[in-house]
Amino acid sequence: MAEHKPWTRTASREVYRLDPWLSVSVDDYSLPDGRAVSGYHRVTWPDFAAMAVETVDGRFILTRQWKVGVGATSLILPGGMIDPGE
Repeated sequence: MAEHKPWTRTASREVYRLDPWLSVSVDDYSLPDGRAVSGYHRVTWPDFAAMAVETVDGRFILTRQWKVGVGATSLILPGGMIDPGE
């Protein structure tokens, strides 16, 4: 199997930030073969954790939470964002 060589970021410009949830950057890269890629959008968000908790009788614990993206209440795994230092 061929070895993959990393891309090298040559420039980065943050275009949107919503602390503490996410940031969006537009980056330029140099590829290992010398080609350039510009305008590569990169989304960065903080680390998070979720737990799959099974009870002794085989059921899973979920929480109900309103999710804007789907416009409805959804069942989700319990969890959340990891604060710096945790």
